[in-house]
Parts: sequence; C-alpha cells; structure tokens
Amino acid sequence: MSWQSLGHNHIINAMSSNDVQVLIEHFDHKFDSLAEALSLTNSGVGSLAKDSDLQKVKQDVQAIKAAVTATNRDVRRLEVRVTRLETKI
Repeated sequence: MSWQSLGHNHIINAMSSNDVQVLIEHFDHKFDSLAEALSLTNSGVGSLAKDSDLQKVKQDVQAIKAAVTATNRDVRRLEVRVTRLETKI
C-alpha cells in the first residue's frame, strides 16, 4: 500500500515522532514566513497615498502649472519691454 492511498491520520501515525517534529517545525517556519509577509504587506498598504491625497496633489500641480505659465508670460513681456528700451538708448 502506497502512502498516497493512506489518509492523513494514517500517514502521521506511520511516521516516527522525530519525523512528525520535523514536519511541525517545517510548517511553523512556513506560517512564520506567511505572517511576516502579511505584516510587510499591511505596513506597505498603510503608507499608500489615499485617493483624496492624490486629488490634492493633482490640484496643486495644476496651480503650479498656472503660476509657471503666468510667470513665463510676464518674462516674455519684460523681454519685449527691455528690448524696446535698449533700442531707444
């Protein structure tokens, strides 16, 4: 009879206590790794930006773009004025 045809209880009963201990330690390690991965995932999710934060950043970027555009327009006007003044001098 192969071990695949035996139920889980029969397999554990057929194993030595040392083998069972190794199996338990193996699964303990797996569960510890899983718990650590979940912990890292939870801490990463907490630091993600919220949608409302992203909307605020979008609005801020639009305001900055508008300010830069206005500044560039003012600079171009000043360049024209300076050029006119220089030609008159």
